[in-house]
Amino acid sequence: MNFFEVTLVDQDGKLFVDGGTFKLAVPETKKPDYVQHKGKKVIFGVRPEDIHAKGFEAPGIIPAPMTAQVDVSELMGNEISLLVSGKKQFVARVDPRTHAASASLST
Repeated sequence: MNFFEVTLVDQDGKLFVDGGTFKLAVPETKKPDYVQHKGKKVIFGVRPEDIHAKGFEAPGIIPAPMTAQVDVSELMGNEISLLVSGKKQFVARVDPRTHAASASLST
């Protein structure tokens, strides 16, 4: 699990998870669970398998694009494990057809 210290911010009536180098919209269906923490710093967790390379997103997700530097790429057969750096390092498990050295990611 990847953990990030973020702030929940309200912008134009929408709630966002703001990590400084990334900003993700909270889905409307989840907003009631998060709104009570608006303006507070919280810990936000994202599983490596929930981070996708652009063009290989899973069906039914709402992508939130981000750009990050791939530091290490390891082909694991049915997936590629990436060590990625942004404000802090995190792990992504992406489709093996991804060109990992230049991956654009979404979560």
